[in-house]
Amino acid sequence: MADPMTQAYDMTRAVQEEALKNAQRWNNWVDAFVVNPVDPPMGMTPKDVVWKRGKIQLYRYHAQTAQRHPTPYFIVPWLGISRPYVLDMLPGHSMIEFLVQHGYDVYMLDWGVIAEEDKHLGCAEIVCTIMPRAIDRILETSNAPAITLNGLCLGGVITASYLGLNPEAPVKNVVSIVTPIDFDQGGLFKTWLGREAFPVDLMVDRFGGVPPSLMTTGFKMLRPTNDVAALSGLWFNLDRQEYITVYKAMNHWANVSSACQDTFSRSLSLNCTAKISCSKAPSASGDGASTCVISTNRCWWWPLHKTTLCPPWRPKA
Repeated sequence: MADPMTQAYDMTRAVQEEALKNAQRWNNWVDAFVVNPVDPPMGMTPKDVVWKRGKIQLYRYHAQTAQRHPTPYFIVPWLGISRPYVLDMLPGHSMIEFLVQHGYDVYMLDWGVIAEEDKHLGCAEIVCTIMPRAIDRILETSNAPAITLNGLCLGGVITASYLGLNPEAPVKNVVSIVTPIDFDQGGLFKTWLGREAFPVDLMVDRFGGVPPSLMTTGFKMLRPTNDVAALSGLWFNLDRQEYITVYKAMNHWANVSSACQDTFSRSLSLNCTAKISCSKAPSASGDGASTCVISTNRCWWWPLHKTTLCPPWRPKA
């Protein structure tokens, strides 16, 4: 049996240590969120603007190694929802930084801040006009015969649609990350946003699209306790300056949403959420098969050949 005096000493010491930690946490909280509340600078990887169309910009991030991969890496992020600087958040916490440090020339589309003037920007224009022109500019700038095409979230819907319509596109590899291809498996979003339940036309006519406040609320409703969990994690890591910096950056990004504008909202709801046409569109070759090479929840690298490649429409158990 442990000595009572020893137990009392250990307990007193533990209480004192926890009290000191709490005092340090409060001190760091005040310093980071009261005295210096400014968010850390984000999107710091050096880049050039190599093509513009209105507010849409195509960035080039140069490889930072002596030996470069010959195939340029083209990232197409989501349209609306949020800003794509999350892909270049902070030094040491950046997908783009990782790629350029491993010898990739990276290109990324930035759609700009979606506003009223973008209400006529729809899937047809994006897939049939903007994508081909951006890819032509990449090939011209990099002097490469083909690209690696990476679609993220709704950007993956755009790239899959582009590939479905252009089976001979100069694309060597395809990467799709968290891309909703089978909209019939949309979970709560399918329930909330299906045309039988969600008045998309009324919403678009009244607000000109899906407003940022509703976009933010919808994502938070998917996981209502995430904010509490994030604050809990922050409290127990307030003694780590790097954690505070990353928290401030992520919290800023997660709470600053962009609108999903008029034409794109309608076409997404009508053609994908309602009809699931994205995953069943016939190929340009007329063989009736889909030409989309996709992954709904993991990253795949897949070389494109003249023959059609497509995973099963519905994943098998």
